Amino acid sequence: MEDMDMGLEAVLELETSTVAHRARRRDLDLLEALRLHEPTAAERLVTTYGERAYRLATSITGNEQDAEEVVQDAFWTVVRKNRLRSGVSRPSAPGSTVSSRTRPTRNSAAGGAEVETCP
Repeated sequence: MEDMDMGLEAVLELETSTVAHRARRRDLDLLEALRLHEPTAAERLVTTYGERAYRLATSITGNEQDAEEVVQDAFWTVVRKNRLRSGVSRPSAPGSTVSSRTRPTRNSAAGGAEVETCP
């Protein structure tokens, strides 16, 4: 029985390591997409982390409206800072849906993937 437990522990450790590696790879790919101004990168950011970020912000602020604003600001900051780091102020692809004047909407923080144009 002890050998079986040790084998199970090894399998679980390997599986946990594999899941963590995939999540890290996904995050790095997403950051690279943001830097390269891929049209769907901001939407992927919101789709991947929107719900989790919204739940955390709601638990901290205790208010849904404040949480939506916090999440929107956080996502916009991530998108904007990755653009600044790339040294490019606009997407290189003409007709791109994500530009330096675009950010995730408040409603997208609740799990959607909407993007709005900033004034």
